[in-house]
Amino acid sequence: MALEEKYTSIKRIVVGENDLLTWCKEHGELGQEIINEWIEQKNGSMSNYKAGSSKRVYWKCSICGEEYIKDIHSRVLGGIHAPCGKKRGIERLKEYHRNKINLDDSLAVKYADLLDEWDYIANDSEGLDPTYLVPGSSKKANWICSKCGDQYRQYIRLRTQRGYGCKLCKKAHKAE
Repeated sequence: MALEEKYTSIKRIVVGENDLLTWCKEHGELGQEIINEWIEQKNGSMSNYKAGSSKRVYWKCSICGEEYIKDIHSRVLGGIHAPCGKKRGIERLKEYHRNKINLDDSLAVKYADLLDEWDYIANDSEGLDPTYLVPGSSKKANWICSKCGDQYRQYIRLRTQRGYGCKLCKKAHKAE
């Protein structure tokens, strides 16, 4: 979505014509979301800015309620609070994998023994679910060593195809 020239040109702001509030009122659902997230106490009136402004201002995320800073132009183009945007992306990614993978070929079925070391909390926050990943996946996952308790990251394919595991235990084994 490109912004109309009246919102991006260097002409001065004319309230009701080329200001951010006017842009929001003309742009339906996205405009209403921007109005709802705007923090007037910290930023002042939306009428003092253009939709194409690179000024970084305060927003209150409509998903999680957290305050964040983002430039107006990025927000107008649809940018949202990064952690919540990542969550939305993760949900779409999970749905994609659910539809694409034969569950009998999944990491959870083929390498059930590795699930003892799978870091469910860290991997879930990244959208990784062993039920919807294949053993040859090039994704990096979080693991917790069953011997020493160390947390580490390793490519799934290296764990399944080459047996790579905890580096601390490997070093300790070599030292013996």
